[in-house]
Amino acid sequence: MALVELLTSPLGLGLSIGLTLVIIYFVFFTGNNDEPPTNESDEIVHSNRTGITRKEVAEHNSMDDLWVIIDNKVYDLTKFAPSHPGGDVIARNAGGDATAGFYGIQHPERAFVEIEDMIVGTLKEEEHAKFFTPEEISKHNTEKDCWIVIATRVYNVTPFLKSHPGGVSAIMKYAGGKQDATKAFLDNPSHPFPDAKSDLYPLFIGYVSKDGTNPFSENKKKAAVEKQKKLAVK
Repeated sequence: MALVELLTSPLGLGLSIGLTLVIIYFVFFTGNNDEPPTNESDEIVHSNRTGITRKEVAEHNSMDDLWVIIDNKVYDLTKFAPSHPGGDVIARNAGGDATAGFYGIQHPERAFVEIEDMIVGTLKEEEHAKFFTPEEISKHNTEKDCWIVIATRVYNVTPFLKSHPGGVSAIMKYAGGKQDATKAFLDNPSHPFPDAKSDLYPLFIGYVSKDGTNPFSENKKKAAVEKQKKLAVK
């Protein structure tokens, strides 16, 4: 009788409820988890995407988040940037087209192979870089059709003209490449990075070329690397 009285008493009911909750906890919440544990620190692995836009690349424009475009391919150099032999000069093209700089004599042939481990994907085809003669560039010199040249790169700034904080006239003096705008763009304190990059880099359309052909396609360094890749496949 004492046991029955205990179980039916408030204390007994409390103990029964507590024991039931403990059993439920162990049955439903401490069983084996079939899903493998996740590691939030795992590195992001790019899947060699296609159709990437220059606008998207331009958003990755700092040493902490550094994408560049080389030969119409997009690379994530964020983890490589701190060990770059040239220091933070690598950030100059962060978020933009770095093809010309990458083909500089300072980069050994092996760099063309090593960089493939950092690929994000390729640009959408309609945004691939083109090559323009000075004569062609000079034709685009009006407010309705305005191209400028900065560091051998050609930008169609027509859609940006009216929203330029410095006014339309500040840009028009460089329209059609009549003057090179490199110094004006880089030295102007009103062009803070990365904001200026975010505005300018999506407007990139190509490079200046004396005869309108790709000056990088016949590059001896590129030819050597392509040969090395073919030998590696064999």
